[in-house]
Amino acid sequence: MVTPPGYGSVFSRGESGIIGDQIFTTRVQIIHAYKGGSSFGEVAALEKMLSTIDAQKFVCGHNDVIDRAAVQNHIAQMKALQQKVLDLQMKGQSIEEVQEQCEQNQSALVKTIYNEIKK
Repeated sequence: MVTPPGYGSVFSRGESGIIGDQIFTTRVQIIHAYKGGSSFGEVAALEKMLSTIDAQKFVCGHNDVIDRAAVQNHIAQMKALQQKVLDLQMKGQSIEEVQEQCEQNQSALVKTIYNEIKK
């Protein structure tokens, strides 16, 4: 079992792991900042999970069963969005300006990332 701070537990048995609501593959990721969650913490937790357990398949709370490649792809997408928000913020853009340059359905996630970087 892996228990990253603030991100619940991951249970692994053999080639399968249960990761709960750590990843959404059919919609934009939700980060509950008001509960202490962060996009950077979510990425760190997933990277730790992949480096700690050997599971090849993962059962998620809101998805079909996914494989390691899907987890790695999700991590890469999150890191790319974090970098985009950081780059735009470093250019002095407001949250509204940054949100306009991202997909409309990502506005809540972009706001969360923007506020994390701003701290």
